[in-house]
Amino acid sequence: MLAVPVAAQQIDRYLFAGIAGYVDNEEIGAIRSGIGLRAGGGLKFNNRFGIELIFDNTPALDPPKAAELLSQEIHDLTAAFQEYNVRVRVIPTRVFYSSVVGTLTLPAWDRWSWVCKAGLSSTIFEVDVKPGPMSFANYEKDDIAGIFSGGLSLRWNEHRSVEFSLIHTTGDAQSISAHATFSHHF
Repeated sequence: MLAVPVAAQQIDRYLFAGIAGYVDNEEIGAIRSGIGLRAGGGLKFNNRFGIELIFDNTPALDPPKAAELLSQEIHDLTAAFQEYNVRVRVIPTRVFYSSVVGTLTLPAWDRWSWVCKAGLSSTIFEVDVKPGPMSFANYEKDDIAGIFSGGLSLRWNEHRSVEFSLIHTTGDAQSISAHATFSHHF
């Protein structure tokens, strides 16, 4: 009996891509300021509820924060060189977020809607550790965190929309960012 009402509903499928600006603030986040990229897809089950899969490529972590998060790995790498006073450089390279979020859309006015999102994010950050001028080791660390977002969406027509949002990602590689994403609906 439930299959008939669900089959009768029109599910809105969409793909999106956009840019993000990240804020450099030690109290709020570990990501350095800069520009990031975002892409993903979503399903909107009705006018209010949906789900999205999001991929974010962000600026690198702040070097002291990266060194703190990888302190054990760095210690293990440089333990053999302790007596030589080896200077270790930590060079963060990039951070990736893969997120699954639930979406809540509430009409605001005319073609504008409020959009709230919450979910889980898998964070991967990469760091190069250089214990000497000719050698380096690459480390990758995973983390599961929460992601929360709020913003406004403008539906231009049946197939296109744009969303402006503020996003906070928690966890080891915390970040605060402002996003503009463009969507194509099928």
